[in-house]
Amino acid sequence: MAVVDIHTHVVPNSLAVLPARHRLWPTLEMHEAGRAALMIDGKPFREIDARSWDVERRMHDMAADGSASSKQSRSNRPSSSMMR
Repeated sequence: MAVVDIHTHVVPNSLAVLPARHRLWPTLEMHEAGRAALMIDGKPFREIDARSWDVERRMHDMAADGSASSKQSRSNRPSSSMMR
Protein backbone atom coordinates (compact mmCIF):
# COMPACT_ATOMS: atom_id res chain seq x y z
CA MET A 1 0.00 0.00 0.00
CA ALA A 2 1.41 3.41 -1.01
CA VAL A 3 1.71 6.08 1.66
CA VAL A 4 0.56 9.57 0.65
CA ASP A 5 1.49 12.63 2.71
CA ILE A 6 -1.73 14.65 2.68
CA HIS A 7 -0.59 17.65 4.71
CA THR A 8 2.42 19.30 3.13
CA HIS A 9 3.17 23.02 2.83
CA VAL A 10 5.47 24.72 0.37
CA VAL A 11 7.07 28.00 1.39
CA PRO A 12 9.12 29.48 -1.45
CA ASN A 13 12.44 30.83 -0.25
CA SER A 14 11.85 33.76 -2.61
CA LEU A 15 9.72 35.25 0.20
CA ALA A 16 13.04 36.32 1.67
CA VAL A 17 13.63 38.81 -1.14
CA LEU A 18 10.10 40.03 -1.80
CA PRO A 19 9.04 43.32 -0.25
CA ALA A 20 6.27 42.93 2.29
CA ARG A 21 2.92 43.93 0.79
CA HIS A 22 1.22 44.49 4.11
CA ARG A 23 2.40 44.17 7.69
CA LEU A 24 0.58 40.82 7.98
CA TRP A 25 1.98 39.47 4.71
CA PRO A 26 4.42 36.62 5.48
CA THR A 27 8.12 37.07 4.78
CA LEU A 28 11.14 34.86 5.41
CA GLU A 29 14.17 35.67 7.49
CA MET A 30 16.87 33.31 6.27
CA HIS A 31 19.18 31.91 8.94
CA GLU A 32 22.10 29.52 8.64
CA ALA A 33 22.06 27.15 5.69
CA GLY A 34 18.75 25.34 5.47
CA ARG A 35 16.88 27.25 8.21
CA ALA A 36 14.55 30.23 8.18
CA ALA A 37 11.94 32.01 10.26
CA LEU A 38 8.53 32.66 8.75
CA MET A 39 7.78 36.21 9.88
CA ILE A 40 4.44 37.98 10.18
CA ASP A 41 4.27 41.62 11.21
CA GLY A 42 8.03 41.53 11.79
CA LYS A 43 7.69 38.79 14.43
CA PRO A 44 8.70 35.13 14.19
CA PHE A 45 5.67 32.99 13.42
CA ARG A 46 7.31 29.61 12.80
CA GLU A 47 10.79 28.17 12.30
CA ILE A 48 11.07 26.18 9.09
CA ASP A 49 13.83 24.33 7.30
CA ALA A 50 14.84 23.51 3.73
CA ARG A 51 12.13 20.86 3.41
CA SER A 52 9.77 23.79 2.87
CA TRP A 53 11.48 24.95 -0.34
CA ASP A 54 14.06 22.33 -1.41
CA VAL A 55 12.45 19.64 -3.60
CA GLU A 56 15.44 17.28 -3.40
CA ARG A 57 15.47 17.49 0.41
CA ARG A 58 11.71 16.84 0.48
CA MET A 59 12.05 13.83 -1.81
CA HIS A 60 14.84 12.40 0.36
CA ASP A 61 12.70 12.76 3.51
CA MET A 62 9.68 11.23 1.77
CA ALA A 63 11.74 8.21 0.69
CA ALA A 64 13.05 7.80 4.24
CA ASP A 65 9.45 7.94 5.57
CA GLY A 66 8.12 5.55 2.94
CA SER A 67 5.86 8.17 1.35
CA ALA A 68 5.08 7.56 -2.32
CA SER A 69 3.70 11.04 -3.00
CA SER A 70 2.49 14.19 -1.32
CA LYS A 71 -0.28 16.67 -1.90
CA GLN A 72 1.03 20.22 -1.69
CA SER A 73 -0.79 23.02 0.10
CA ARG A 74 0.23 26.58 -0.39
CA SER A 75 1.01 28.42 2.79
CA ASN A 76 -1.86 30.39 4.20
CA ARG A 77 -1.85 34.02 3.29
CA PRO A 78 -3.65 36.73 5.20
CA SER A 79 -7.26 37.10 4.20
CA SER A 80 -8.54 40.44 2.97
CA SER A 81 -10.40 40.91 6.26
CA MET A 82 -7.07 40.66 8.15
CA MET A 83 -5.57 43.42 6.00
CA ARG A 84 -8.00 46.16 6.94
